[in-house]
Amino acid sequence: MKTVQIVLMTFITNVLFGQISINDIEQADLLMNGFQNHTDSVSQLKQGAKVYYISDSLFKGIMLTLQNGNKIEIDLRYNDSYGGYAEIGADFENYVLVKHRGSGSGNSEKLQVINKETGEDKWLGNYPFYLDLKNEIGVYEAYKDSTSQIVVHDFSTDKTEAYPTPNTKCVCCDCFEVVRFEMESFTMRFIGLDGKTTEIKVKRQK
Repeated sequence: MKTVQIVLMTFITNVLFGQISINDIEQADLLMNGFQNHTDSVSQLKQGAKVYYISDSLFKGIMLTLQNGNKIEIDLRYNDSYGGYAEIGADFENYVLVKHRGSGSGNSEKLQVINKETGEDKWLGNYPFYLDLKNEIGVYEAYKDSTSQIVVHDFSTDKTEAYPTPNTKCVCCDCFEVVRFEMESFTMRFIGLDGKTTEIKVKRQK
């Protein structure tokens, strides 16, 4: 699966009014602008960030607020919409990792990363299949020029390492598993082209 056969599709979901009827835009705006008056629950994150879970008679959504006053809309969808989801995946010191999955079968979970200091957000690839919460390290699959890569991302330093993606029959989700992660190397498990479980040890870049 080193070369992606299908160009990575733009992630389509209900997020940020993507599937909201034009007739309901005004009510959606009212909910998001006055989200604190429609709060169901609040989760406190590091660095003064907060996650608000909100709803009204028509919509449900997720709003992230940062210590600098930035407000970031994570999700907005109709109350009766159950296709796909958005959720907070990991709360690191300087970043929030958000997991998004579109409606429909066969969609992988996408990784949105939000900088807590600036509010800048990036879509980096698939959501990490390995997370070291203590050391703030994630391993995920990303794409460059239609080529799949395995990325080791140190979120404490924002440094990344990229490695060729092993050949596998898997074409969507849960294709890879990290069974051992160390400073010098990591070991991945996957289903090889022969249909058998394969493990490879990858020497980390210095």
